[in-house]
Amino acid sequence: MKRSRLPEDERVVTVTITKEGMALREKAKAIPQALACRLAKKGDLFTPEKVDTLRKQLYRIIDALGKD
Repeated sequence: MKRSRLPEDERVVTVTITKEGMALREKAKAIPQALACRLAKKGDLFTPEKVDTLRKQLYRIIDALGKD
């Protein structure tokens, strides 16, 4: 993340995502699916239906957090 102030009004701070930040964001998108796959291997504790529900909820959280 990069912050800079507007020269004409230093009270205003502009925040921009850096290339590194965007790369981390893309990498993080794979986490819910990877987690769901690992949970699916735990047997009856996490049925395919429960894993699917969890995956959908995680994607909803990620989507909601991305809408700033």
